[in-house]
Amino acid sequence: INDLIKAINCFYMLFFKEKQSESKRRRPMDIPSKESLTVEFKSDTTGNASKHGVDESLLVEAVVAMFNSEGGVLYLGVEDDGTPTGLNRKHADPVGLAALLANKTMPPIRVESELNTMSGVEVLRIVVPKGTVVGATSDGRILKRVVRVDGSPENIPMYPFEIATRLGNLGKLDFSNEAVSDASVEDFDPVEVSRLRRLIGSLPDSDRTLL
Repeated sequence: INDLIKAINCFYMLFFKEKQSESKRRRPMDIPSKESLTVEFKSDTTGNASKHGVDESLLVEAVVAMFNSEGGVLYLGVEDDGTPTGLNRKHADPVGLAALLANKTMPPIRVESELNTMSGVEVLRIVVPKGTVVGATSDGRILKRVVRVDGSPENIPMYPFEIATRLGNLGKLDFSNEAVSDASVEDFDPVEVSRLRRLIGSLPDSDRTLL
């Protein structure tokens, strides 16, 4: 029975993957005119990517950087000037590439990938969500996305002191609950201490050891 269940699950996954791939193949789309904070172009058939496609570590870094910023869309198979030039065969499977990106990020970043056509060539549109936590590559690199002076985007490291700021902006870190390492009793305002004690004393279920 277990073998039968496994076989059914395997068939379902293959069927679902094929149907999803078919539904997303060769759909026409428009490409933005240039890169921005939320738009990234990656060539997959020219230059260094001409033989084996783009280095997948660059895709992972771009996804992490967008996740740690405002989210965005990565167009694979498009040159930096916005010209579509097509995909390497190994990157023409949207489901497989989405799985690779999830496996290479921590926590796994769930992108939406869609195969489209533009100017007669295939382009993969990868939608990256804005993260609600800080994301990293599976080997521990944390990046963010910024815009240079000339308006072009760049993926740069996110340093340790920036992580707390990012979490605070996302509402995931309460600075009022953090311990202050070098504080002493003399640092407290006597008026506020007295007010707090009166407030605690007025509550019937309060902790009397705080008075």
